Amino acid sequence: MNNNSVDVQPKSTFFTRSKTSTSPSITKPNTPISLDRNDSERKLELENTTAADAKVDISSAVKDFSRIKKAVDESPTLDKSDKISELKSKINRGEYNFDYDSIAQKMLEQQY
Repeated sequence: MNNNSVDVQPKSTFFTRSKTSTSPSITKPNTPISLDRNDSERKLELENTTAADAKVDISSAVKDFSRIKKAVDESPTLDKSDKISELKSKINRGEYNFDYDSIAQKMLEQQY
């Protein structure tokens, strides 16, 4: 035996494309393949089995959150940065006068 020879073993029947395999030959490309379908009894059994599992219950809290989020997303954005910077500068300069009665009234109105 020379150094360039390769020891060839017979192909296993495990692989379906093996020429020594006893399985039917593979169809040619572009040849329609018929697929086995479930008979009507099996189809009905599968539908009945999965019908109960296919339902989803969404709690009212999640539905409310979804509606609130949608309303917030659709509302226009308010840009009050100019007003905030004006108030900050008045406070820093000591020119802003607090209306303590109005602040107290609003705090009382927001208590639950």
